[in-house]
Amino acid sequence: MTKPVKTTAAKVTKPVKTTAAKVTKTTKTVVAAKPKTSAVSQTRNISKITLADKLKKIAEGQPETTPEGEARKKSWDKQINNLYKKVETWLSEYSKGGYISFDTSSDSFELNLVGGHQVIFQPIEMNILGAMGRVDVYHRGYPPHKVMLLLHDKGSSKYHWELWKGLKKDEQVAFNKITLEGLLDQWIDS
Repeated sequence: MTKPVKTTAAKVTKPVKTTAAKVTKTTKTVVAAKPKTSAVSQTRNISKITLADKLKKIAEGQPETTPEGEARKKSWDKQINNLYKKVETWLSEYSKGGYISFDTSSDSFELNLVGGHQVIFQPIEMNILGAMGRVDVYHRGYPPHKVMLLLHDKGSSKYHWELWKGLKKDEQVAFNKITLEGLLDQWIDS
């Protein structure tokens, strides 16, 4: 849709009894049409860089992997696997009773509880401020049921998982069997 554009033009008239020219203003409406361009041509005008060039540029900007970075990644993966094994051990009596099953087929760890409840352990990132890494734990289908597990390096290859329900100090506790059972109990009840 085009919008009307107002312009002013001068009109010169000669009065009958005087010799000076009299200038009067008149307004005239002119409709200026913009040329139609497709979304594709607008996109082409915005960026003339090809996808391959963009990806190459992004790849060049990525930090190179170092032996130290590879060692951290391996350590993180090992700690994630240890976490999953601990959870399986802590909940083994419920698993033997047929109340909980475990699924590690994807990049996350899932607890499938009777009644259709699913609790997901999803590794989010490593090397975050104040911790070696973060795992989100949530009750699928219940958005308010979400907590974080933060892995802290205590030195000498000793690691410690903390459960964070919030940012307040009293909402941060050690992650262990009692904490996990309490969390699952709370989530199933609500």
